[in-house]
Amino acid sequence: MPLESKIFIVIGCVLLSAANGLAAFGFHVSPDVLPPEEVQNWFWAVDMQYYFGGGLIALGILIKLLGVSWFFRIAGVLMVLGLMIFGGLLYIQALTDYVSPTNTIPTGGQMLIFSWLFVAIGVLMAKA
Repeated sequence: MPLESKIFIVIGCVLLSAANGLAAFGFHVSPDVLPPEEVQNWFWAVDMQYYFGGGLIALGILIKLLGVSWFFRIAGVLMVLGLMIFGGLLYIQALTDYVSPTNTIPTGGQMLIFSWLFVAIGVLMAKA
């Protein structure tokens, strides 16, 4: 199995495991820690973490089936970085008074959008 497959599958599994814990935290935490008005942001970040954790596992399997390509590598990096920026800042914003700079969270979201486009191009360009 290519190293990229292993890396993306392991990262995806870790993200899914963490998403389970973060979802449980969101359900059981005191309103003093996670204000009710921030619960929606918290669970939006958890949802995205589930989607892109699964996406990274799927990407690892695609790489195993279709071979390594720069499109797949870029897609994986965009998924990880986009999730760190988008989801990470939503988690921080939900727990603290921090308000991210205007375009920071949308930039993470754009990275997530483009990651799927890179997956699609990688599939179309695959020789297998």
